Amino acid sequence: VVHHGGSGTTASGLRAGVPTVIVPFLGDQPFWGRRVQALGAGTAPIPNKKLTTDALTDAIRSAVNDAALRTSAARVGALLRAEDGIANAITFIERYSAGDHH
Repeated sequence: VVHHGGSGTTASGLRAGVPTVIVPFLGDQPFWGRRVQALGAGTAPIPNKKLTTDALTDAIRSAVNDAALRTSAARVGALLRAEDGIANAITFIERYSAGDHH
């Protein structure tokens, strides 16, 4: 998956369980690029000002051919797909509303 690194797109890519290449442009996108790299689910982000054909080609080759990236991305994807985010959010809201702020 190659994209800009927005939070929603990043979440969708991670859920897919395939390696991610992020080319951040602004806002929180550099953060998500670094986070995906730290999870081992993607390559180092390529800042848009450093984007070249060679840099993107190298990153895509790594994403496709690096077995460790593929394994980590698959693991992260499986964890995210198994998570019930709506139930977790409801539990958090109910606890917070009841005064339990921990």
